[in-house]
Amino acid sequence: MEKSNKKTEIIEAALDLFSVNGYEATSLAQIADRVGIKKASLYSHFSSKHDILEQLYKVTEEEYNKKSIFATADWNNPEFVDKMVGLVIDGKLLDMVMGQLKFITTDTGIRKFRKMLVIEQFKNEELSRYQSERNYDAVIGFYSDYIRILMERGVIKSGNPVTVAAILSSPITIWLSVLDRQPEREEEIFQLIEQHIAEFLKMYRV
Repeated sequence: MEKSNKKTEIIEAALDLFSVNGYEATSLAQIADRVGIKKASLYSHFSSKHDILEQLYKVTEEEYNKKSIFATADWNNPEFVDKMVGLVIDGKLLDMVMGQLKFITTDTGIRKFRKMLVIEQFKNEELSRYQSERNYDAVIGFYSDYIRILMERGVIKSGNPVTVAAILSSPITIWLSVLDRQPEREEEIFQLIEQHIAEFLKMYRV
């Protein structure tokens, strides 16, 4: 196998192990064994376990930034803003929410990386910070900007954008964590999210 392909195989094996055992509890020897190479051979591709982690960052961020609404949102673009406001006016907010949710639950790399972050959030300072940035700051930041614009356009009732954003997004985040633990409950979770969005619009839409 070519060196570049072997590097990819190592990264994928590491993510498999990190998402089950956690980053701290996984050794280079375990990663090498999963790939079917000697530990010494692994060093010809990566200098350390942290080097593998940094490559995982890069790979997952590239994928996330291409497809996640939280990363692709451009609130300075009038066309994007009009489109997002139109989702609420046309009753299609659920489509946007479910599109994001299905992306992060069906993309294998994104899903496993998120599980690793959950395991490591109280163990590894670097991963704890990344967990907050990815799964709290980015989410609340997106929805706060969205809610603020909807309020300015008179589409939903005025209030504190951050608080209303939390009311909209927090239950979805909780249900996502349940879905990660119990994927067999997908139909139930998706129904709950649909009902939640309907109730939110009933409460806040002008």
